Amino acid sequence: MARDGFLEHYVLGLHSSTKHNSTAYGYSVVAGATIAAVTKVDKAPSLLDVFMFIVGASAGFALINATATRGYQAEMPSEPPEVVALGTTFSMVSISAAAGAAIGVAYALSGWLAWVVASFAATLVYVLLVGLELGLAARAHPRGGRS
Repeated sequence: MARDGFLEHYVLGLHSSTKHNSTAYGYSVVAGATIAAVTKVDKAPSLLDVFMFIVGASAGFALINATATRGYQAEMPSEPPEVVALGTTFSMVSISAAAGAAIGVAYALSGWLAWVVASFAATLVYVLLVGLELGLAARAHPRGGRS
């Protein structure tokens, strides 16, 4: 016996689960890939390395937040959900580039320095490229540029 409107509720559930999570999901993949890459190239992290990873990733976000808001003074409007969905459809590019940046850093540096710089670089590359992906989506989608 089929429930009334189950398919509609299922589709609404899919919308809800992706509407505000797409970029965070991509960053989660970046963080996991960065940890795996640096571990493979350098070594299993010490507790200091773990905290250096946190410092690097957090500093990357802080730098972009400060820049994007012009020193926390400018508003940050957002794109409509369908524009974000379009832009993050191509997140394999930003995720791969961020992982590549982390791998490059891991080969160039070692120890705690590799952990802090790899997470910083991966964060910057991912967020900057997601911004590009969303900007391109906003230009391509009829609702782009409207919040």
